[in-house]
Amino acid sequence: MTLSLRRSLPFFFLLLPLPVFVILVGSTEFLQRADILSLGITVDLVFVIPVVYYLLIRNRKIPKTTVVPVFILGVICATFILPEGNQYYLSLVKTWLVPLVEFTAVGFVIFKVRQMIIRHRHNSNSADLDFYSALSQTCEAIFPSLAAKAVTMEVSIFYYGFFQWGKATEKDNAFSYHRESSARIVLSILILLVVTETLVFHILVMNWSTTAAWILTGVSAYSGLQVFGIVRSLAVRPHLVQRDSLDLRFGILNQCVVNFDDLATIEKSSCELEEGTFNNLSPLGSMDPHNVIIKFKTEQTISGLYGREQKTAILAIYVDRPNHFVAAVRGKMKND
Repeated sequence: MTLSLRRSLPFFFLLLPLPVFVILVGSTEFLQRADILSLGITVDLVFVIPVVYYLLIRNRKIPKTTVVPVFILGVICATFILPEGNQYYLSLVKTWLVPLVEFTAVGFVIFKVRQMIIRHRHNSNSADLDFYSALSQTCEAIFPSLAAKAVTMEVSIFYYGFFQWGKATEKDNAFSYHRESSARIVLSILILLVVTETLVFHILVMNWSTTAAWILTGVSAYSGLQVFGIVRSLAVRPHLVQRDSLDLRFGILNQCVVNFDDLATIEKSSCELEEGTFNNLSPLGSMDPHNVIIKFKTEQTISGLYGREQKTAILAIYVDRPNHFVAAVRGKMKND
């Protein structure tokens, strides 16, 4: 037996009660003692298994916060295993405990983000670590990789859409790209189109299926909310010329952090580039023209929505003050 399999073996035992519970619920014994057995199954799935899971991971590098999804998974399994008429104790858990756990988890993440921002500013006397960056680093420390990226994006969409209404602090190393760019206008029009089409399709689909109409409306509304959060983030997440690196951004949608050692050339240019030879931080392509072209010595990574990544050797971006931006970057390149 390999070492990795041996280490994973204890976790497989957590799954063993599930088929046992399914068989038990379908037996005559359950019908005779439904109340006490439904309580036992609920306690096992919602409390015992998460506690055992925590004991298994407490001395490992697995984030302790993974206990929360294990708890939620236990609630979901109990919902499917227990007959609807025997979910009294489970309904109490859903009504009181699940919201408490969710609010506690969100509060814990916010507390950690605030701690990280304060610590960063205290240590470096800098405000360059914004909410999104702090949230991303915090989530990576307390959640598995895929969950961290999903939580970062979901929380950021709501934060920048509804809570971040201030403007980015004007700093010498910060360069905006939203004032003269067409990105905000195009994305705002997209939001209006989503709203209009959602209303039209809702009315049309309602004649066929009410459920389908509301599902379509919910999906469309959430898509519009995502675009709204991205639009709002453009103004507060400028490009940053840092001490050792260049932080290029398009709101919370795309980001590329490059060491100055990896920069080959940078120039102010709006010339068209051959399709497929470059990448643009903006997803709008030709609808959001660039005015700065950056070439790298080695391929760099653009981090996108929900952890999506793409490699690039040439990056085209837009900057409101391209001359100042190019001069600032070249000054850093000369100093290396």
